[in-house]
Amino acid sequence: MENPLCYRNFDLLLSSAPGAYTLTVLDSPAGQSSAVPMLCDVNTLPAVSADAQDSELIDLGRALWRCAFGQRTVAELWRGSLAAIGGRGGLRLRLIVDAPKLAALPWELLYDETLGRFLALDGRTPVIRFLRLPFAAPPWPQDRPLRLCYTGASPQNLPPLDVAGEWAGIELALAGPVQAQRLALTAAASGASLSALLAGLRDGADIWHFAGHGDQSGLIFADRLGGPAVAEAGTVGQLLAGEGVQLAVINACRAGSGGGGAASVAGALVRADIPAVVAMQGALTDEAAAAFAAAFYGAIAAGQPLDRAVTSARKAILALDGATAADWWLPALFMRSPDGMLWQPAESATTALPAMTATASGSSALAQGAGTKAVAPRGSLVEGDVQGDLIIEGDGKREIRAQQYVEKQYVGAGSGGNTAADDAAAKTDRARCRWPRWAAPSPTTTT
Repeated sequence: MENPLCYRNFDLLLSSAPGAYTLTVLDSPAGQSSAVPMLCDVNTLPAVSADAQDSELIDLGRALWRCAFGQRTVAELWRGSLAAIGGRGGLRLRLIVDAPKLAALPWELLYDETLGRFLALDGRTPVIRFLRLPFAAPPWPQDRPLRLCYTGASPQNLPPLDVAGEWAGIELALAGPVQAQRLALTAAASGASLSALLAGLRDGADIWHFAGHGDQSGLIFADRLGGPAVAEAGTVGQLLAGEGVQLAVINACRAGSGGGGAASVAGALVRADIPAVVAMQGALTDEAAAAFAAAFYGAIAAGQPLDRAVTSARKAILALDGATAADWWLPALFMRSPDGMLWQPAESATTALPAMTATASGSSALAQGAGTKAVAPRGSLVEGDVQGDLIIEGDGKREIRAQQYVEKQYVGAGSGGNTAADDAAAKTDRARCRWPRWAAPSPTTTT
């Protein structure tokens, strides 16, 4: 197991005041600051197109840098903190964002023009989001082996996802800790239901990994017939509250968007007293999801803390071919644990687990219930269907893109039926799953 860097925190508060947004350095190796105005207009930030090039990401990253570090006081504390640490450790940028409009911005794209790099792609300067809540983060269970519960949901009547391939990559990445009896893995079958999740949690789970469809407002599991079942963010949070989960990894589209608001999946899980949540801020391909999971758990197996593991996983996405590489910034880490370490070094662990168990693992089990192509997302609902606010999407993305979602079927009758214009719009939506990756807020006042 490698020797991880020793990290210090740079706690930066971004909040709103009458007529302006403000910055406050709450703590850092170089000291603190009082509140100072933010020297940028978030309404004029550049947007990122569907097939963003590096130059577009850099332009937005530079603009975000001016927002966060444009004030000389803040910039000097940041540079001073880096100098104080030198080559002996890392500086963790912890963003505490109290203003919803600011929280929705992709701060993971912060670009330091002086050094010519994105902070979130440098293992020495990880970027995390910290939510201030009225309870302390529970301690990590570092004195015993851990258990991981995997939920791979690819229900019928939705675009199929390679949840079996993602699970296989996780198994391979964590083979060392499993063989050393420091970790046990449990997987539910593809199309896993909420009941299956609860069963896995009853057996004890320190880590929960969800792979499937979703959006900011909820995740899609399976009903008893193998069809899709929407679980709203609040419901997911209630189910996991008090179950002992220390880390939740949500490999579904937009589960981490909105900056961790209470109505979002990531926000609901953090408020359920889960001290670390990794979730995606936009639409994610199967290829990127698999690359992220394998690299993330591989880094954890090597003894890296969570924030550095997320950095390693971002780099794995960046190394992919084609436009998918530009999705490296989508993973967001919401972390309230003090150091992000999952366990002590191997020589310190004394308790062993039984051999790895799985209720269903491997490609054949996880592939059951893989869905067919999505049903047209418009029409009136038949009696007994469940309506949600998630929307149907195609092309293997993990986002649902339509105004209505139902578990069983749609009927196009009367004024609720599809028109040619509706069908054309739905086709356009499916082709634009990755657009907009991020759009600038509409012009309003800054408060």
